[in-house]
Amino acid sequence: MMKKSLYLILLFVAATGFSQNNSVKFSLSGVNYGDYSLNYERALNEKSSLNLTVGFWSPDNGIFLFSEDFYIEDRVLDESIWLGELNTGYHVSLDYRIHPAGEGLKGFYWGPYARYWNLDFRLMDRIDEDYFDINTSFSGIGLGVLIGYQWVIAKVVTIDWYFLGLGAQSFLANGDYVVTPDQANFDYEAIIPDVVGGYERVPYIANNTKTEVFSDRLNLQIPIIIPDIRTGLSVGIAF
Repeated sequence: MMKKSLYLILLFVAATGFSQNNSVKFSLSGVNYGDYSLNYERALNEKSSLNLTVGFWSPDNGIFLFSEDFYIEDRVLDESIWLGELNTGYHVSLDYRIHPAGEGLKGFYWGPYARYWNLDFRLMDRIDEDYFDINTSFSGIGLGVLIGYQWVIAKVVTIDWYFLGLGAQSFLANGDYVVTPDQANFDYEAIIPDVVGGYERVPYIANNTKTEVFSDRLNLQIPIIIPDIRTGLSVGIAF
């Protein structure tokens, strides 16, 4: 009975533990700016696989930390925008990978991808004698083609390098201008020319800029299509 159980365990390990149908990887390319991403890749057959990436941005926890000097709270600028505070963000992507050599997860691959990302932060602006917090959100939905190569070392360690990803993304910049300190009945309509005028040098952006006035803020939205370029390096284990 013991020998039979041991045989079944070994058979299971041989069939699953070393089949290299799966890989879990950690991305190295984004940790310098606080992007921590995990990848799970599943082989569909010898010539194709699906790779799911989920990531979390925490810029203040990257290798290159933003010092307190970078956050300028009391600097008097001549109608310039500067960074007040970085918050957090996230991203998720799904790649369909084609492996022409038919070696499962190993070797050269290419294929389409789709991804979504979002990042929140606070900007600051000065218009005439008034200061504003700009509670800002950037987000994008991208589609494109990814090209890369994956090594599987000793049937366990994976090194995944996607060296070229090209596509396009629907990008949305959304910001709420809020005067600080708060002023009752502030005329947000009056600052629209100053806010929108900063984009006149780029007609494509200026023509797509939308504004909406509320009693407590001015909302600014810029929906545009921009290029999507991806590269990355991940390491992990195959099983």
